[in-house]
Amino acid sequence: MKLNSSAVKKQNKVSIYRYLLQNPEKTKPEIASVLQLSLPTVGQITQELIDTQLISVSGMRESSGGRRAVTLVPNVSRNLSLGIDITRNHIGFVMINLAGDSLAWQRLRIPFVNSDDYKEQVYLLTMEFLKKNQIAFDTLLGIGVSVPGIVVQDMAWHVKSHALQLDEVFELKGFLKSGIPMQYFNDATAACMAEMYTRKSPSSFFFLSLSDTVGGASVISNQIVTGENNRNGEIGHMCLVPGGRECYCGGKGHFDAYCSATRLSEKSRKGTLAGFFEELEQGDPGCRKVFDEYLGYLSLMIYNLHIMSDMPVVLGGYVGAHLAPYLPELWEKVKKLEIFEQKKSYIKICDYKLEAAAVGAARYYTEQYIDNI
Repeated sequence: MKLNSSAVKKQNKVSIYRYLLQNPEKTKPEIASVLQLSLPTVGQITQELIDTQLISVSGMRESSGGRRAVTLVPNVSRNLSLGIDITRNHIGFVMINLAGDSLAWQRLRIPFVNSDDYKEQVYLLTMEFLKKNQIAFDTLLGIGVSVPGIVVQDMAWHVKSHALQLDEVFELKGFLKSGIPMQYFNDATAACMAEMYTRKSPSSFFFLSLSDTVGGASVISNQIVTGENNRNGEIGHMCLVPGGRECYCGGKGHFDAYCSATRLSEKSRKGTLAGFFEELEQGDPGCRKVFDEYLGYLSLMIYNLHIMSDMPVVLGGYVGAHLAPYLPELWEKVKKLEIFEQKKSYIKICDYKLEAAAVGAARYYTEQYIDNI
């Protein structure tokens, strides 16, 4: 459908602003060249962005004989967004700006309890986080909350989570009086959003989140596919070994029971994932044996995902953040399963390695804001 002039201008405005968010210190001629827009169009739109304080003039380029061109930068901290990640044992907070940069983050070991006291605690800890980082509440575009479970909004937020033993409406009611928008997301979907919004990722891929619980999300043409019941990507509960280890959901042989982060952290003398990889690098034979088994199961799942989708597989979550040095080893295991000739690896490591679920949940609001400038 052909866009009218108003819609075209809005589209160009968003494109220019997004380009500057990803490429600050650019001149109007450079923007016009890259985005294939006329210089008068870029000049008019950038002036509007300056007038509304969304961008600023940052300096001037050296003259090449004519008038010196000014450089432009986005005012990325004009509006902020908060992400909260709730897990079985932790609460994570991340504050991001319009460029998706993390300005502040915190992770606290606080076990989940489905109670009013816990919800009040999350609210108070959020206020403390904002105060400590000198962030005014009225600068927030919204608050995104990630949880390890299936999230459905039907008048209220219903969360079904085996990990949290939750199957009911779940709301952090302390925030309602603030008037700040709040939205809930599945944790793997949120982490996938963080990856997708970097614009560095493929337009279509499968995101595999390897954290204390295992999940995933499918992205096709830059859109997350949710499925009829918001369960697309629940690969943690795919049966990998019939009759095998018990999953936290009660099922047998599920992928989560073999490739969650806890499978590695519980084998470390320190009882942490970082400790496991430290001991692995030091040549600990016990860690090496466990890791070989882990990579074997992971390679099988990666192969299955690729043979099903024919898309790249992006590894994220707590474990994914540690896997870059072991990518060649993992790819060799996957290649042994391949029936098609694969000259190039289709396994990628996530760009966001710190509090990705919280970042993705927060980016929902920054992306909404940018799309509507």
